[in-house]
Amino acid sequence: MQKPAEALQEMYERGQEILAKPCEDLMGTLILDNAAISGWGASAFDLLRRVFPHDDMKVREFENVYHDPHRHSDYMFRRLLAVLENAITDLKAGYLFDLRELLACEVFDDLLQMAEYLIQEDYHLPAASVAGAILEDALRRLCVTEDVALPDRSSIYTLNESLHRAQVYDKVQWSQIDTWREIRNTVDHHEFKQPEDVDPKAVKSMVAGTRDFISKYLSQ
Repeated sequence: MQKPAEALQEMYERGQEILAKPCEDLMGTLILDNAAISGWGASAFDLLRRVFPHDDMKVREFENVYHDPHRHSDYMFRRLLAVLENAITDLKAGYLFDLRELLACEVFDDLLQMAEYLIQEDYHLPAASVAGAILEDALRRLCVTEDVALPDRSSIYTLNESLHRAQVYDKVQWSQIDTWREIRNTVDHHEFKQPEDVDPKAVKSMVAGTRDFISKYLSQ
């Protein structure tokens, strides 16, 4: 069975072949073969959806560009290739992991324990994503507990702002949560070139801090 990174690399190379063979339209302008792009794009999109969660940003971006009427242009097709290139980088960096396989080997009391385990196994990027999701849920529950109106668009940023304005906690706590938000967004939005750009120590501190926050405000 072919590994995901190898399959994506093969798909990327097929795309490079399409890019290297432009053809002329009726006006004599060089364009890419739309029929070839159609078949290649359908296969590439299906592969991405089998490797990554359907709501992953790479999957969504590929889908949006693939369905653009100008996908046969050099610029738009290079955007599709860039998505595949990012996907390959993620896989080689160990960003993607199989939670089902992980859960089959380990028993976790809670998701934070899972995040701690991921850090121990050098998966600090997914650990940040897990911790961020836990933090957002904790802030949402704290709003309900403290009778603070939930913002229309719920996120760590808006929830943190609402709780701070309601004086549920002070500026120091607000600032710490905002720092964790930045870490989570950097990982989830892939705003880094190398995994090392996200400090593993900062992620470890984020996980421990999130546990302390929950213990302080939601375990009473």
